Amino acid sequence: MLQIEHEQVLCLLQSHFPEVSESVGETLTKYLNLLIQWNRGTNLIRFQNSEELLHDHLADSFHLVPWVRKLQPSRWYDIGSGGGFPAIPTALLAEYSGALTLIESRQKKAAFLTYVARSLRSEERRVGKECRSRWSPYH
Repeated sequence: MLQIEHEQVLCLLQSHFPEVSESVGETLTKYLNLLIQWNRGTNLIRFQNSEELLHDHLADSFHLVPWVRKLQPSRWYDIGSGGGFPAIPTALLAEYSGALTLIESRQKKAAFLTYVARSLRSEERRVGKECRSRWSPYH
C-alpha cells in the first residue's frame, strides 16, 4: 500500500521553501495520505507512485505560492478543484488567511474535499458543489 512519509514531503518542501515549518509539512503529509486513501475508490487524480504524486502534483503547486504570498487576496476560488491541487498545498505553503472556496461539480470529489477540509481543520475553507457552468461569484 502506497503511503507518503513525512520526511519525503519535508525534504521536497525545504528544497523549495527553506523557511517552511514542520507543522505545514505534517499537514501536507496528512493531506497527501488522505488523497491516496480516497483515490483508491474515487478517481481523484492520476498517479502511479509516490514520486509522481510528489513531483508532478505537489511540486507543481509551488508555482502559485509566491503570488499568493505577495498578493494575499481576500478571496480565492479554485474551480474544478478535483483532488485539491493546486489550491490546498498552495494555501498551506503561502500561509493563506483569506477565504478559499473549492468548487467541484463531481459529488465524490466534492465529498473528498469536504472531508479534507474537516480533517485538516480548515474552518475558513468552503467546498462548493455547484456545476461550473452555473456558478458565479456574483450570486
